[in-house]
Amino acid sequence: LYRSEPNLFCGDYNAESFAWIDRGERLPAVFSFRRSCPSGDGRIFAVLNLSDRRVTYRLPISGTGACRELINTDDAQFGGSGLTNRILDAPSGPRSAKHLTISLAPYASCLIRQDQF
Repeated sequence: LYRSEPNLFCGDYNAESFAWIDRGERLPAVFSFRRSCPSGDGRIFAVLNLSDRRVTYRLPISGTGACRELINTDDAQFGGSGLTNRILDAPSGPRSAKHLTISLAPYASCLIRQDQF
């Protein structure tokens, strides 16, 4: 996955390639950030649930590109319960107020790719 997604490594030394979305202010122990490559297409969102509770998280995004889950640590293939987000609804609403609703098991993390923005 790392090699096939330049957004995860391209621009490691460029501050514009990383941005915090949520540092645990809205939901305790739930963090999210965005990675993007200045010369690439799309971007990657990481959402981490470091709590012992299942959470439903609203990930704020912009743009109209389709979103898909690349990996979820709670996937059954990794020994998890199988709570994944394989089908993500396309963002709707005003450009500045779009959200994806993501379910995360306790102590689970996922990567979401948005193809265009």
